Amino acid sequence: MAKEKDINALINAKDSFIDESELALLEGFDSIESAIYRAVSKQIMSMNQKNGKLVFDPANITAINEINSIVVAAIQSSRYPSNVKSYLRNFDQVKDYNARIQSKVNDISYDELEALINPVQKAMIDKVMVDLTGQGIDVEFIRPLTEGIYRNLVSGATIEDLQRSISEVIKSNPERLGSFKRYVVRMSRDAMLQYDGQINSRIANEYGLDAFIYVGTIIRDSRPQCIQWLGKKVLKKSELPSLIDAAYNYGSGMIPGTTADNFAIYRGGYNCRHTAVPVKLTAAVKKQFGID
Repeated sequence: MAKEKDINALINAKDSFIDESELALLEGFDSIESAIYRAVSKQIMSMNQKNGKLVFDPANITAINEINSIVVAAIQSSRYPSNVKSYLRNFDQVKDYNARIQSKVNDISYDELEALINPVQKAMIDKVMVDLTGQGIDVEFIRPLTEGIYRNLVSGATIEDLQRSISEVIKSNPERLGSFKRYVVRMSRDAMLQYDGQINSRIANEYGLDAFIYVGTIIRDSRPQCIQWLGKKVLKKSELPSLIDAAYNYGSGMIPGTTADNFAIYRGGYNCRHTAVPVKLTAAVKKQFGID
């Protein structure tokens, strides 16, 4: 087994790559939000008005129903689809990082890991495509935006108030993210971290590995359970039920349904940035990490 520092270096490089992938997906997002806002604002200004307010009539209801396709067109004509394609290609690189880690930790070859992980990768990419370009955007962003405009129409809000309202929903500022960007940040972060965790979970189950090397850094808001597990360095699978129970009772942020079998996926809870690398608890591993 490779030295701990070499394993940590690879994991840190993988984590940095995941962070960079998320940032690249968000590149130019201000212009994307502005394009959406302009398209929606233009539609609103074309609607029937009286005394600075939209008129509640069939024509305006039809115009609101068209906003869905208007937003979709604005997104499709922006750089966002290209950013998503680039982001999806990064799943291959995460797999490669894990292959390099597993070759050092468990002597698993790249071909073995690829055959094991490719179905997981395809399923995750299909899901991310829906989340980032299809139904997910409709449910989390477009539909609430349209419903908000309709409520403003019914309540008799002024055009000025409506423009301010849609700006607050669509555009990000230093204090908060727009709803589209907030959704993309959450989904992209969850997708890459869950994919990384699924790789480790699949390996652990396939090869009957009985421990996890818990790796990562401690930051200001690290959870109590993660600080404890990082201090232990190696978590035996047999002790995970009690560790998970303790985290539920005395820690914070644990994901409901976390078990020893899915620990590599959920780890220390929501948005946990640590890695649980599966390993066989051999005599060499025990000696390296000082385990009895």
